[in-house]
Formats: sequence, C-alpha cells, structure tokens
Amino acid sequence: VRFLPGDYLILYTDGITEAQNEYGDFFGNHRLIDAILGQIGKSPREMQAAILAEVNQFMGSTPRQDDIAMVIIRRID
Repeated sequence: VRFLPGDYLILYTDGITEAQNEYGDFFGNHRLIDAILGQIGKSPREMQAAILAEVNQFMGSTPRQDDIAMVIIRRID
C-alpha cells in the first residue's frame, strides 16, 4: 500500500460502527465513511473529534455497549 502525502490512515474499533441509537440502528460503515469524507483536509485531531462527536450525537442518550477508540495518522510531506 502506498501512503502518499495527504493520505490518512484511520484505525478504529468496532464499537464505532456498532454504536446504536435509541431505535437500535447501527452507526455502520456508511455513516463512518460519510463522517470521514466530511472531514478531509482537517488535522487528524480535528477529524477524530468531529467523527466521535457524530457518533455520540447519533447515539444520543443510548448507553454505550462497547469500547470506542480511533487513531488517525496523516502523511503531510
């Protein structure tokens, strides 16, 4: 895999895609991809904060069932 300048490497636990809202819907891969694409160009820290905020907003007051972790690396040179 070529990791070119401007590319991101995003590692996350299944707790993100399996986060559920009050109706039992999962956050899922499509919402995660949309959240990531909406943050392209931002720093890894800004991107991570925005994505996790979207997950938390999606969950609302639903109790978390699993751990949520995310690491984002961006090649800048």
